[in-house]
Parts: sequence; C-alpha cells; structure tokens
Amino acid sequence: VCLIMATLSPDPLPREPGELLKLGLSLIERAYDERARGLEAETARLRAFSAESEGRVTALQQRVSELEAQLRSGAAENASLVSERASLAAEKSSLAAENRSLQERLDKAGQFKRAIMSIAATNGVADEEPPPPNGASHSGGGGVGTGCRGGSFGGGGHA
Repeated sequence: VCLIMATLSPDPLPREPGELLKLGLSLIERAYDERARGLEAETARLRAFSAESEGRVTALQQRVSELEAQLRSGAAENASLVSERASLAAEKSSLAAENRSLQERLDKAGQFKRAIMSIAATNGVADEEPPPPNGASHSGGGGVGTGCRGGSFGGGGHA
C-alpha cells in the first residue's frame, strides 16, 4: 500500500540503494510495530476475556457447590420425612387397632349393661337402689351379709 502511494506521490523513490534499504527497513519496522501493537491489543483483549471467563467459571462452580449442598440437605430432609411418614403410618395403624379393640370392649360393655338391665327388669329390681360397693349395707337394712333371706335384693325383707 505504501509502495503504491509512493509511486503515486510526486516524490520519486530514492535511487540510491542505501536510501532504498533505509526506506524498506523503515517500512518493515512500521509494519512490524503496527502488527505488534495489534497483537498486543489482541492479547490484552484475550486476557481480559480470560479473566472474565475465569470469574464466571468460579461463580458457576460456587453456585454448583451451593446447589449440591441444597440437594444433599433436601435429600436428608426427604429421608427424614419419609421415615417420619412411615412412623406416623405405623402409629396410625396401631391407634386404629386400639380403637377397634376399645370399640369392641365398649360394645361388649353395652351388651353386658343391656343384659343386666334386662335381668334387673325381669326380677323387678329396676326401681330399687343398687347394692353398695364392697358389701356395705344399706341404711334400710338387709342385703348381702346381713342375714336377709328374702328372694329380692335389699329392701329390708326380714324373715
């Protein structure tokens, strides 16, 4: 490019070989300097890009570590919750079995009560006061252990 410009310029190229060599060397030095500046600029741009990329890689590695920690924590929490759920299911099953047992006992107690009430109604004791616990006597006399020989409970029936 410089040669074309030099040939188009009104100044002719030097005719002496030494001067031509100096001009050629000057052109080579300028081209070398331009190329070196361009490469230095490219190197600086690539170094900046590399540093930026390294920063992003570091940030991404840190984020990956955080996410792995969250994953481990979530997996541990999940295992704990699965264990707790299994424990609660077992407890629910146990409570349901206990509830069925208590319901059966309650049903039997109700049947027993109805049987007792039926027997008491048949014997005519339904309106009388029930006997006191532990064999204590009624204030009206008679009853268990008082010498009463009557066919009914309590009521003071002396023979």
